[in-house]
Amino acid sequence: MRQMGDQLFWLGELRDSNPDWCNVAQGKIVNFTIDLFWADVPKGKTVGGGELILKISSPNRLDIIKQISGGFGAEYFTRV
Repeated sequence: MRQMGDQLFWLGELRDSNPDWCNVAQGKIVNFTIDLFWADVPKGKTVGGGELILKISSPNRLDIIKQISGGFGAEYFTRV
């Protein structure tokens, strides 16, 4: 993940040389929420995309509080 001002960007993938999934996202941070759009990219085997609303629960955790569209598989993110 990379934050630039009120914008958040990410590249996420399964740690594998031939990942099952790989996606990118871009969103806007407002107070303690992030409204973002994500999309799978051809490096992975899945094809999807959609909109998520995340809550910044702590400096090390983001919780998905609403999935507006798409079939995103996670419920939260933690810093590794």
